[in-house]
Amino acid sequence: MGTASTAKGLGETLGEGFERAELISLPLTLLILLVVFGAIIAAGVPVLLALSCVGAAIGLSALASHVLPETGAVSNIILLMGMSVGVDYSLFHLKQEREERHGAPRAWAPSRPPPRSPDTPSSSSWPASTSISMAGLYLAREATFASRATGSIIVVAVAVLASPTTLPVFLAKLGR
Repeated sequence: MGTASTAKGLGETLGEGFERAELISLPLTLLILLVVFGAIIAAGVPVLLALSCVGAAIGLSALASHVLPETGAVSNIILLMGMSVGVDYSLFHLKQEREERHGAPRAWAPSRPPPRSPDTPSSSSWPASTSISMAGLYLAREATFASRATGSIIVVAVAVLASPTTLPVFLAKLGR
């Protein structure tokens, strides 16, 4: 099967599903977070972080398109993966922030190592494994797969970097 027929088949098969997922993902994510947090501002912080990751990843993907192949479907992948990874990582850090603010007692003694937190290498290895598995799409040597791999890797990297850097700024602006 050639590149053109693969791209056409993927475009027809996944195009409608991605468009529907894009329309549903943002409102559904916001609704779920609203139920969990009970406040629109608290629910909006993870969504705002995820959307900023998506915007940055789309810009970086356009830059990468000068070197790596890109098809039109990459923005769909960036939006969906960016929302999931951005919200997930911000929830890790929000949980840690809430525990620190409420003075949660530490479950460890100085003689024992502290419990793992979201910023330790062992718990943040899943973005690396996601990126490595997506890089396997380059082996297909097909522009559609390479484009989606590039978009996925970029948005995961942006979310991993934005969560510990941008989220504290959002939280500082909101105050207590």
